Amino acid sequence: MVMIRRGSAVLATALMVVLFTPVTGHPRAWHGTMRSSAHVYLLRGLMNVFSLGMDELAAKIRAQGIVATVHNYSEFEALAGEAARNYKAGEEGPIIIVGHSLGADAAVYMADRLGALGVPVKLVVPFDPVDPTAAGSNIARVVNLYISDGVGRSVSRGPGFRGVLENIDLKGRTDVGHISIDKSSRLHELVLGYVLAAVHSAGHGAPARLVHTPHRHHSRDADEMAPIEPPEGLKTTSAIGRESR
Repeated sequence: MVMIRRGSAVLATALMVVLFTPVTGHPRAWHGTMRSSAHVYLLRGLMNVFSLGMDELAAKIRAQGIVATVHNYSEFEALAGEAARNYKAGEEGPIIIVGHSLGADAAVYMADRLGALGVPVKLVVPFDPVDPTAAGSNIARVVNLYISDGVGRSVSRGPGFRGVLENIDLKGRTDVGHISIDKSSRLHELVLGYVLAAVHSAGHGAPARLVHTPHRHHSRDADEMAPIEPPEGLKTTSAIGRESR
């Protein structure tokens, strides 16, 4: 009897570990109530330690039932190969890529690599890229959040690009900088709206609401963020929580 009880205790402990250990790396790990084959790849920047906002954003995306994994920016080529294989096998899609700093550059490079492999990318969201990049023809939408009076760069249209390109310049804002932009809860809500739209829309996906007020000395792509609302028909966990209170 003692042996049986000990064995049962060990088995129960093992089951608890399996059930409550979060899985972040496998493309078929489901979280929440909504099942999706979409995969959001989030790329950290320099030294893999200055972009922990990518981890916070990944957790918010996973809470919506969407697979989100966080990686070092230097892995973008290997990740593109893996994503292409999974996409062609019908195991994942749409593909969404988000990155911060050098990871923002790598997000565009990864999308370019997927284009070379014949794979479409539904959405790319760079957080303050540091090098000039161009959107490839396989990308449906690019939403670039950058700070033009810092190190941030805009994203340009590459050859054959027919998607939607939004360069949102956060110049002059005191609440974000290059090191903190990826950790902004307000920007997380904005990006989450774009991600949900990309996952659920057959087209380009409606963005979270923006009020377009071009600044006199900014480019025409520079927008000022209004209070963020998810795309029509889509609700984030925080929005549902606010309604229930």
